[in-house]
Amino acid sequence: MADIYCRVCGEPWDAYGVRHREDMDEREARDFLAGRGCPCCKGKKPEDAANHEMDFLESLVDPVNTDEDPIELLQEVDP
Repeated sequence: MADIYCRVCGEPWDAYGVRHREDMDEREARDFLAGRGCPCCKGKKPEDAANHEMDFLESLVDPVNTDEDPIELLQEVDP
């Protein structure tokens, strides 16, 4: 399975581990999938970080990452 990239810092996370709560607890996974950061950055953008929003969105809709509907996943993301 492919990675899902943190929207804030760009850290790659295993999609299966995130979705099945192996790498994060429920609150962390919910925040992560909503684009509010990961346990590494805790939602604070590193000084040297680029804009990782596109990597995050592309990784959410990667068909290898999930069997869930990509449109439903994108609707969970806060604008």
